[in-house]
Amino acid sequence: NGMIDHGSMTPAQVKAEYEFMDDTDGGTYDIIDQLEYTVHCDAATQVGLSIAADDEVNGGDNAADVSFTSLGKLPDGQTDIGMAFIAVNEQPTVDAAVAPLLMSMQGNGSDWTTVVSFAPTGKYGQTPYLFTPGNENNNPVAFQNWVGNLQVESSIKKTALDKITQETPYEGTFTLTLSYL
Repeated sequence: NGMIDHGSMTPAQVKAEYEFMDDTDGGTYDIIDQLEYTVHCDAATQVGLSIAADDEVNGGDNAADVSFTSLGKLPDGQTDIGMAFIAVNEQPTVDAAVAPLLMSMQGNGSDWTTVVSFAPTGKYGQTPYLFTPGNENNNPVAFQNWVGNLQVESSIKKTALDKITQETPYEGTFTLTLSYL
């Protein structure tokens, strides 16, 4: 499991460290973290990754929006403090060479498409996308070393932050799954 842990912060600390983004829902305080990941195989192997939000929440106005993970609840136990999602960005490096990044929206590798940046958690309530390095013909490639980047985007709701009076933990989790292709 991968964890997002921004630690415990007071509302004043969140306001000082996060960028405020105004929207129709009252705004959010946002922070973006870059994470490098590495998949190493002893021999050339075709594998893919999928990333699922563990405490899934709908990040938008309808069920077709991106799947997010909750960053915790207010003391009422019902209201989400905020949410986070992961974007896979840039082309990965595969055995020291840049390779296209492929995504399967079906999550089973039956429909590979080249992508530049996308949210691998998929749509809310649906199977996470499978992704892997590939070639220009949209076919997965076998490799020993795959290095890529994940972007974790966390948003804390201003309306929730206004209700917090003490230091509060902001954390969420995603599950990364490695699948042989």
